[in-house]
Amino acid sequence: MPPDKLALLVSHLRFPSEFFTYPPSAPITDTDLLFKAPKSTSKREKDFLREFMHFISEIIGWLDNRRPLPPVVIRPQRADSTSMEEIAREVRKSIGLSINEPIDYLTHPIERAGVVVAVRRRKISEASMDADDSPGPRERHEGCSTWVGEFRERPLIMMRAVDTWEKTRWVLSHELGHIVLHAGRMPVNETAEEEASQFANEFLAPIESVTNDLPRTITLAALAKAKMKWGISISALIRHLHHNKVISDQRKQTLYAQLYTRRNPETGRSYGVTEPGWDARVPERPRLIAAWLSHTVGSTIPEIVSHTSEIWPSDLLSEVIAEQRSAPARARFTGKPKVTPPSGAQIIPMPTRGSFGSRQAQ
Repeated sequence: MPPDKLALLVSHLRFPSEFFTYPPSAPITDTDLLFKAPKSTSKREKDFLREFMHFISEIIGWLDNRRPLPPVVIRPQRADSTSMEEIAREVRKSIGLSINEPIDYLTHPIERAGVVVAVRRRKISEASMDADDSPGPRERHEGCSTWVGEFRERPLIMMRAVDTWEKTRWVLSHELGHIVLHAGRMPVNETAEEEASQFANEFLAPIESVTNDLPRTITLAALAKAKMKWGISISALIRHLHHNKVISDQRKQTLYAQLYTRRNPETGRSYGVTEPGWDARVPERPRLIAAWLSHTVGSTIPEIVSHTSEIWPSDLLSEVIAEQRSAPARARFTGKPKVTPPSGAQIIPMPTRGSFGSRQAQ
């Protein structure tokens, strides 16, 4: 590109010059995204998700070239040949989790298994560059996933930042289900969405172990207790128990009716909107990208990362970095009031290059 045209682009778009000469990563198409967009999803939202995932994939590639990311231990499986219980059990084992115990903190074991997780903070309407573009309907996207890299060797999950810890964990598990079950099976349809949901429920709360915890007559109070132990919403537990024929159609309808008619005295909304224990935990956040930026750049401050890379502007980097967190102290779901980790909390070390040995082709 002629220097004068490059200077003009840099001036008008306010992107570093290296952005326009840096080799692009493999493109991401609509069919690469492992999620089924509702019919009401706007074209702008779909375009934004695709381009934002591509942007994250470029950061991943840049970091991996400087310090190899954790190797991917997640392997695709097929739901039509194996039961969901067996698949969830195998995934738990592959990422170093007990097959029948509650998962205290879900995000970091998934990241250590080589899955990159990113959370975006701004709404798509706020990120629009078109000043005349009025905010559209409420975003329908909660999470999406794909495999990125030249050979589609790295799984990536992106979620929208929400303040509900139960939903954060469930969406992450749902997207993990897509990665495990539906790689190379695009586009995602209603059946695939249901399979990912069944995986999320079983992965978080193995049906045999959960059933052993519950009384003969299953009540909302019993489900609220199970929720705090297993880290899964009451609503998801009801679906999980019904799918596995632990409760009848009638009992399912009764529990849902109670959930959506009883009022949470703390919020004035129904328990179907804000369940018991809705504020008992701080929503989980990822840290792999932040840890690798600290290793390679020495900082997670967007301006410093932008200056060091000379590729991406700081405001765009902040969209990825802002929701990266340090690992909290490990704690069981006890129902106690949430505690935000202090700013000086110790960071759990991620594996180093020497821990992995040589890089292997995925």
